[in-house]
Amino acid sequence: MFHLNFCPYLSLDRPLVVGDWQLGPASNFAGRWIDPDFERLAKQFLSRFTDFQLRALPEPSLLVHREGGLDGRLPSDTERRALQCAIEFAVIDANPRFTRESRGMVWRVATSDNAALFFWPIDTETGYVTIQRGSVMLSTLDGGWKIDDEDLRIPAPPEVETGNRVMPDPDLLSEVYRLALRGLTDDGQLEARRMTTAIHWLAKAWRNSPSIDPEDRLVMLKTGFEALTGESDSRLCARRLRELFRSVLPADPAAVDSDFLWSPSESDTELRSWVTRAGEPREEHVTPLEHWFLSFADARNAVVHGGADRAGSYGRAGSRYEGSFIFTAEWILRLAVKLQAHLLGATDLWCSPGYRAALAAFREYHTDESSSDHGDQ
Repeated sequence: MFHLNFCPYLSLDRPLVVGDWQLGPASNFAGRWIDPDFERLAKQFLSRFTDFQLRALPEPSLLVHREGGLDGRLPSDTERRALQCAIEFAVIDANPRFTRESRGMVWRVATSDNAALFFWPIDTETGYVTIQRGSVMLSTLDGGWKIDDEDLRIPAPPEVETGNRVMPDPDLLSEVYRLALRGLTDDGQLEARRMTTAIHWLAKAWRNSPSIDPEDRLVMLKTGFEALTGESDSRLCARRLRELFRSVLPADPAAVDSDFLWSPSESDTELRSWVTRAGEPREEHVTPLEHWFLSFADARNAVVHGGADRAGSYGRAGSRYEGSFIFTAEWILRLAVKLQAHLLGATDLWCSPGYRAALAAFREYHTDESSSDHGDQ
């Protein structure tokens, strides 16, 4: 019995390194298979996965051990969780920010459904395979299938878009995996564990199932912020979020891309008013980021405690944060995760890959210059 590890609904242009593992197009793998029968049956089995209309998938991705090749072994439980976390976040973050202009770019969008990582046993002695569906509440097994049976088809759920292709940032994928491994161990770093939990909730909000309505996504995203900051109190959570942005991003507004929404020039210019549980009016001045977040938290509370049936939008005209709470929240949570990763040692992940390469070259040049000057003295 060997195990095949793969992402059937994720199409990549090239292999990517993820710690001791490599994730890449199945057709590109030219390494060692531990057993010829395993290779034959595994390739047949991959071909049985289809889209929901039973058409062949563009290009499944294999997860391969970098030293052992396709040796049929499973990653450890901690590795599996860290791999899923890293793949989900890297796939989600390869998507463009949702704006009015990007609405027509659906072909460039992949959901966390595309990042689903499968671990499937292959019985090389009998060639039989069991199809499992469902989860904790209702799990069903469909047995008696032989892999070489031409009638065997494993269709994707209708909501999984299998034709779209995104290319995750290789550094982001690798570094999030490293940090997730750190956070998921028994004595793992608290901040890394919080980051991993935040990604878990972000990925849930990015599921494409119609059974998850906008109000569910609102609650999931707010939970992600709470997980990342370690604060359930919305005012404290907003403050921690503000401190996170200020502690990592440059102080020069010109150095921060407008896509971040947040700007270093933000100050306590927004008046926030509320009524305490005792009915007493309160007010304070906060930054635009905090004001948006507290309004977002109010929308979440209206859903959870007041039965609101709309996720709503931030309607402050002229604000960078104006628009859908869901799409602004998922974008800011993505940024916040990358800023937290920077503080945990994954330097400059908040930058684009191109800008990151330029920064590395700049630092290397100045390091060489400093060494040369020191040698001349």
